[in-house]
Amino acid sequence: MAEYDYDHSSRFASQRLDPKGFLAWVLPDFAEGWEFKGWLPTESIPFPGEADRRCDTVASFVPKSSDQAACAIVIEMQTYPTDFINDRGAEYQLIVRRTVLYQTTVPIVKYEMGLVVVNLTGRSQRARWRTGPKVKPPIGLQMTSRVVTLRVMDAVEHLDRIEWGELSWCILPWISLMRGSNSQDVLTRWKSIAERVAPKEHWPSLRGIVGVFSWLTKSQSIWVTGLEGWTMIRSPAFDIYRNEGKAEGREEGLQAFRSTLRQLLERRFNTALPVDLAQLIQNQQELSTLSRWTNAVIDVESLDEFRQRMN
Repeated sequence: MAEYDYDHSSRFASQRLDPKGFLAWVLPDFAEGWEFKGWLPTESIPFPGEADRRCDTVASFVPKSSDQAACAIVIEMQTYPTDFINDRGAEYQLIVRRTVLYQTTVPIVKYEMGLVVVNLTGRSQRARWRTGPKVKPPIGLQMTSRVVTLRVMDAVEHLDRIEWGELSWCILPWISLMRGSNSQDVLTRWKSIAERVAPKEHWPSLRGIVGVFSWLTKSQSIWVTGLEGWTMIRSPAFDIYRNEGKAEGREEGLQAFRSTLRQLLERRFNTALPVDLAQLIQNQQELSTLSRWTNAVIDVESLDEFRQRMN
């Protein structure tokens, strides 16, 4: 399963099934005071550190009372936790705040910003981020994000809440990423609940997404096999959305390798990369070569030695 499968499945599950239900899950405290207005047009804004990647899951909210300003919440899904997500998330929020305005006429009104990080796998991460010298009074930047770590969530508890109507049916695709999901009993109950609460036209999408996610938890023998024949109808919407990424998949894979390699070199040698070396990495079009270069980082003692290993 390719990285773009997880990325596109996550975006489809959050945007196309029941966006309000998804947002009520990751932002339960927004339910009473805020109204979801839609996804902001941020496709043209590159995500920091990944020039070819876009984040189109930025939710716009307006307050139900007049004592607060409109806000935009960046929903960033990670297949695996990364160390730089808070740095990049903070930078991305400032870019969106500057370029996508709530009101473009005078007086200009900017969105108040926030960040939700959804980790499909792996450990939880710190929600508080701060950079600046330790002085009093403090000076620097600070941010508090919302971190959703699926691995620590309980699959059975979430099925209960979906069945009781506390959570939307759109949370069903995420169940295979949760603790305790690798179970035939959970699968059987999942199908029963889906048939009762999910709109029938969305069953094929639910099956497709939960099957993709199950590869991340190595539970495909339960979910992919167990859902064979559950619905023989394909989901044109999900297939189109997923296939849109295939043309981009190779370039996304290349860019991910390039970004990782640059970060590894800069951290390994505690210096910014020379422009010519960064350009060599950016111009490389073969995944196998980028993989070989990445593996070489741990063996070399200097950037000069790394250059030699590139040949």
